[in-house]
Amino acid sequence: MNATNSPEKDSSDSLVAAHPGVNATVSASAGSGKTWLLVTRIIRLLLDDAEPGSILALTFTRKAAAEMQMRLQERLFQLASCDQDQLITLLQQAGANTDEATLYQSRLLYEKLLYSEIPVRLQTFHSFCQDILSHFPLEAEITPGFELIENTALLQQQAWDALFTEATQNTHGHLANDLDVLMQACNGPTNTKTALNSMLNHRNDWWAYCEHQSDAAAYASQRLQQQLDIDTSVDPYADFFSSNDRNTLASFSELLGKHPTKPHSQQKHHLDRALSADTLDQDAFDRLQLAFLTTSNQPRSRKPSKAQAAKMGDAGEQQFLDLHNSVCAAILHTREIIKRIQTLELNAAWFRTGEHYIEIYQRIKREQRVLDFADLEWHSYRLLNTADNANWVQYKIDQRINHVLIDEFQDTNPTQWQLLTPLLREIAAGDDERARSIFLVGDEKQSIYSFRRANPALQQQASDWLSQTLSARSTPLDSSRRSSSAIIDAVNAVFTQEEILQYMPGYTQHDTHLRDLPGTVTVFPLCSLEPSEEDETVETTRLRNPLLQPRAENLETARAIEASLIADQIEKLVAMPACITDTNQKGESYVRKATYSDIMILMRNRTHISEYESVLRDRGIPFIGSQRGSLLDNQEIQDLEVLLDSLITPFNNLSIAQVLKSPVFSASDDDLIAISQAHRDKKWFERLQLVAADKDAQHPLSRAAHWLSHWSKLADTIPVHDLIDRIYAEGNIVERYSSSVAPAQRQRVRANLQRFHEMSLELNSGRYPSLSHFLHYLRSIRLHKDSRPDEPAASNQLARVSLLTIHASKGLEAPVVILADCDHKSKRHNAYSTLVNWPAGESKPTSFQLITSKDNIDSVTTNVLESREHAQHREELNLLYVALTRARQHLLVTGVSAERSNMSSGWHALIETAMQTLTDAGDDSIYRYSRGSTTGIPDEHTATATDQSLMTSEAVIATDPRLKQPITGIDTMETVIAPSFSFQDRDDIGSGYDRDESLKRGHIIHRALELFCHEPPRTIEQTRQQLSNELAIDMNDAELNECIEEAHATINNEQFTNLFKPLDKARCYNELPVMYAQENKMVYGIIDRLIVHEDRIELIDYKTHRISDESTLSTLSQNYKQQLSLYREGIKRIWPERPVKSGLLFTNSARLIWID
Repeated sequence: MNATNSPEKDSSDSLVAAHPGVNATVSASAGSGKTWLLVTRIIRLLLDDAEPGSILALTFTRKAAAEMQMRLQERLFQLASCDQDQLITLLQQAGANTDEATLYQSRLLYEKLLYSEIPVRLQTFHSFCQDILSHFPLEAEITPGFELIENTALLQQQAWDALFTEATQNTHGHLANDLDVLMQACNGPTNTKTALNSMLNHRNDWWAYCEHQSDAAAYASQRLQQQLDIDTSVDPYADFFSSNDRNTLASFSELLGKHPTKPHSQQKHHLDRALSADTLDQDAFDRLQLAFLTTSNQPRSRKPSKAQAAKMGDAGEQQFLDLHNSVCAAILHTREIIKRIQTLELNAAWFRTGEHYIEIYQRIKREQRVLDFADLEWHSYRLLNTADNANWVQYKIDQRINHVLIDEFQDTNPTQWQLLTPLLREIAAGDDERARSIFLVGDEKQSIYSFRRANPALQQQASDWLSQTLSARSTPLDSSRRSSSAIIDAVNAVFTQEEILQYMPGYTQHDTHLRDLPGTVTVFPLCSLEPSEEDETVETTRLRNPLLQPRAENLETARAIEASLIADQIEKLVAMPACITDTNQKGESYVRKATYSDIMILMRNRTHISEYESVLRDRGIPFIGSQRGSLLDNQEIQDLEVLLDSLITPFNNLSIAQVLKSPVFSASDDDLIAISQAHRDKKWFERLQLVAADKDAQHPLSRAAHWLSHWSKLADTIPVHDLIDRIYAEGNIVERYSSSVAPAQRQRVRANLQRFHEMSLELNSGRYPSLSHFLHYLRSIRLHKDSRPDEPAASNQLARVSLLTIHASKGLEAPVVILADCDHKSKRHNAYSTLVNWPAGESKPTSFQLITSKDNIDSVTTNVLESREHAQHREELNLLYVALTRARQHLLVTGVSAERSNMSSGWHALIETAMQTLTDAGDDSIYRYSRGSTTGIPDEHTATATDQSLMTSEAVIATDPRLKQPITGIDTMETVIAPSFSFQDRDDIGSGYDRDESLKRGHIIHRALELFCHEPPRTIEQTRQQLSNELAIDMNDAELNECIEEAHATINNEQFTNLFKPLDKARCYNELPVMYAQENKMVYGIIDRLIVHEDRIELIDYKTHRISDESTLSTLSQNYKQQLSLYREGIKRIWPERPVKSGLLFTNSARLIWID
């Protein structure tokens, strides 16, 4: 067992890892502050003068990238706005210097980030790959302007249908034969589809395995044959009978006959039947196995006995036993060879069919000009490693990136690591003139995404590589900044058990920075359903009428008992006077009551989530569920789908009735009856128009008649997204549905409606007016479970319990965590799946094959599979680690026993054993462990108003009705005085050039000056290339080059050195927008260049008039006096203490005229 790391040591180590000059790999345990450390590293890089655009920070989810972006901006803003003492403290916490220059520089970082042309690249791994491919589509051999598709279930179904269509068109072809082999081996089409989809999902592994091979399937078969060590030219049955001939087997049969017990007689019968065949082949082999093997295919037990020796003789008995052992060994060896041959034959068919399946799938995507996530990874890997222009692409990317930071490295898959390696090598081999660094952070204990091909062993591989190549520092962080001591004690007790250390040998005992934070761990005994006695005798002579009398059922289940227990604990927690220690906006600690939003219920999967939700709903406990693919099942979405369908199929009476009854129109039952009884020879849509003619304009039927007719006319004329937008606005859809549900459900309904609106953009980006196509798309995804959209997370402030899977909780925390269904054992579905072995140190997989049912697996495959099962068990423990470490103060563990047994197993047994080392169980068999005081009265004086409002389950603030009234009596601000556009600003005055040509010239020179002033400044060639692309002008255009030369000469003119290359610490801004209110008017303009010195400000406006006459320039300058005056006024409002000097810089005549 490793020694415990103290919080103090953790803090010092983390600051070393944050140093911009140190290459570092950090193993950060749960809650140890890895995001803070990563953001600190970025801030230290910026303080070290790193350009924001040269920093690349990668993570694996959009949520994590957004969190990093938010945290970085918050901390930079804090540095810019805090007082001097707080600034020094913040810099010291980050391990930065606190000298005057650093203090000054830290104040400017927020502004630098906002104005940087290329900001810090905080990206997901896939967005990074997408960015690379977007810049190099031709080199990557992909379609320029591709779109990214995230849900591929429909595409996979199209590929599957195309595969089977092709096979049925030629039933005697190779594809049909291979599919037949797979169907028989996989026991039907369902498992066959599972096997082929597994290969499709591992296509990156397949491509890497067979890279550079002309016939991938043949190559894979050859490799597998070598691994299985078999010679397919040898008949295993003939080989068996060559060493176990008829005479040998007949001798054994004769010995069986000498001791004719019933079993021996049956075995002799099977053996004699086998030997009676003319040819000793597979049939003979199958029959003789019955004489030597049991039904479980194990050698029959044969031992010496007195009766047996008396019948056979001592020598005969010994011969009998020896023959049995040798023949059994030969049979088992032959069976093993047969299994290996069957493995090879099955995999050969799987390789060929799967490769063709992948080809069809890829072809469909090419036709639709889309790429999926696997494509992004593979094409980026190929582009950076094996493409013809790989070195050139590496060079171009390397010029943009100096610092690489990778978060959650334990989630990296082999393809991602292989595409990152060339970039890291470029940094390692870089010149000494550029400051460069690499920073990796992750935690192997939190690797729970093997279904996404994540390989946690890559973290150690990367750490070793960086250590050897760049002398990178390896830093462990094991002190939590999240959890109380009670939680950490329980985590240590669980994961230091010998049983777990076999799978997690590197586990280091954790500590916490929150040693004084109160906390509890409560482990309940498993819930079970006790056998109940029948209260009454069932009358067997009396038949039940199923139409009138329901079947008597006991609805109580062990799961329901557990759910009720959880509901009881939630109610107790919320009723407790003081349970949660929190901090207010000033950073002061206080104790408060727990609210529903403090509680998170975690489960291993969603199998039983509906049962927990049902109990919570019955008990009136508000919650946020975690149902997948349930968006289209909500009533509001079903109503909208029917509404859209009725616009193109108005003859569907049932659809019209549902739309009328829905909250869209809220028609009554009487309204529907009136329509049903009127004009029976017509369809309901026509009846509606006739019946509504006599109604008031605000009557539901009148509204329906008007809007349905109006929307029907729009259905095929505008894009679906615009149509739904119009329906939402004109029908007041969101408000109508929000008003139809309980307050706790309103935010959920709003979010669902918004998500449905967004879905209209997912089909062809919402470009085409094809409502029927959109409805067909909805019906298609409804049929496929994996493609159904999820409900969006509601973003309101109502306190609600969260129900999440452990996977979904990754990266989250809660004051109270309830780990439910803790005794549930995860089933490992390895049958009909892809078995890939890609060691961390290899550039490609070493094996790739299909796993069949357990009975048909050969010993070679079994050995590889054992390694996979070891990794799976390790991941299950990682999942437990993630679950336990989500808790901040209170952890409750519940579970359900299997088959009415209250015996613990699985996770519950591990936790229960760990708790026995911390405390004793009470009389109720509940383990309770606590540290610190968790009772008392909430400090209401410390809690803020916001804190107090959250103490109720529904903190709804009543709105003052006056706020809903229109505001009157206020003059509308006139828009807009625009100095940059309103005043005479034409450089064609007196020049003999037309206006269009002058405007073009002015735009080119302004843009060129901006590029030349950029840090680092653009060269003439770079500026020419960029302007050519931006303005769609040929690079050799005479006017373009003339304007660029004029701008370049202006920048390098010695008389303007103080403007473009100030010697002091002046801050310079180019094309700076300024906006402010002046009386009842808004002033808006763009200042070409602003130089902010410590004691003054210089404001420059460029003029590109081709005039050199002094008097004309002087007269012309007066036309811009009011423009500069407005600019100066805006700048003075920002820096009121500094004098502002303004001037006009005439680029053609190289004259600077100051106008104050």
